[in-house]
Amino acid sequence: MSNPDRPSLLAFLAKTKTGRMILIVTVLGGILVLIPTVLAKKKGAQDSRAGASPAANEKPAGGDLPPSPTGFGDTLTLGQKYDALISRFGGDLTSTKTELDTTRKELEAMRSTLRAERSSQAEDKKSLADTLKQLKDGLGQAAGPGQGREISHDRERQAGGGSPGGLRSIELASPPAKEKKEKRSVRIPTASGGSATLLNGVFAPVSGEPSPVRLRFDSAILGPNKARIALRDSFLIGKATGDPNGCRVSIQIEKFSTVKEKGEAIETKALGFVVGDDGLEGVPGTYEWRAWEYMPLALGTGALQGLSGALSQSQMTSTLNPLGGATNVLTGDSMKLAGYQAMGGASGKLGEIVAERMKEIRPAVSTSANRKVTVVFLDGITLEGLEPQEIDYGKENDPFRGLDAHR
Repeated sequence: MSNPDRPSLLAFLAKTKTGRMILIVTVLGGILVLIPTVLAKKKGAQDSRAGASPAANEKPAGGDLPPSPTGFGDTLTLGQKYDALISRFGGDLTSTKTELDTTRKELEAMRSTLRAERSSQAEDKKSLADTLKQLKDGLGQAAGPGQGREISHDRERQAGGGSPGGLRSIELASPPAKEKKEKRSVRIPTASGGSATLLNGVFAPVSGEPSPVRLRFDSAILGPNKARIALRDSFLIGKATGDPNGCRVSIQIEKFSTVKEKGEAIETKALGFVVGDDGLEGVPGTYEWRAWEYMPLALGTGALQGLSGALSQSQMTSTLNPLGGATNVLTGDSMKLAGYQAMGGASGKLGEIVAERMKEIRPAVSTSANRKVTVVFLDGITLEGLEPQEIDYGKENDPFRGLDAHR
């Protein structure tokens, strides 16, 4: 039996604040419980359909397109997949378009090159046809009107088997081979020699670096077996050193030079020595040592230094100590002592300068220019490109007779 004063449940839920809160919480809880239950049933139904029909697992005809979304999370995943597909296919389309543009440009370049080649070939063909026409016209003019036509038709028949416009190949004989000219040379044997002139005087040092000298042949070189080599007026370079014992200048030959008739120069190394007009090795000379010029000055400075020392001692007195030694005491004029000491110091410095100057002087052996000598080769030398000649005493008109000094 219900109490009439007690409110009902519906009125409590609808009119009171507490009841309304309870009603809202109940509804929300029911919704939260109902939604997972419905989703679970739907998923089970889909799984059962997938097991029953295997064709449902196959990909749709769209290729890489994903399946339709079944929920909010599936919708997000599907959007990301679509974005990835669009990005990939867009990049593929861009690269394909770039490749097509490149291929199109290459084809255009090939077409332009082909057109240029065709035009060049056409021009070459036209030029060749013009040249052949000019040759044919020239042959016709050279042989006459009638004869030229006959010759041209005859040549066309021979070249093309009777067809006009044929060409005939002409074999040209190769030019005769030039005879290889034998390379000539002149050999100056060992121990050959000739009269020469020393063209410059020299101070040949006794020690140290030798001095250079130049010589000139005055006649043909005399070789073995009375052979003559036409090398008059050729030049020689030598190194001169002094021999103090014999007062002679020893000259060692270093180089030989001559000029051919066509102006070609020949230079080569040589080894030889020089004999003086007295028949001895070397050129007579004079021993030179300029230190004698400084001897009076050296003697004068030494004497002045000794005199100044003696005069200085005359102005002082020496006293012996009991323990040994001596003590100099000034007993004369101090001004005189200072003057004598200054004179001694100056003469000492002058003596040092003279001594240094004498050390710089080197002894040498001198000889004058235009001395007649004889040059002898110690080793044979070869002059490439020079024609060998030999003087014949029996020929009065021999062109090399004047090369001998006695003729």
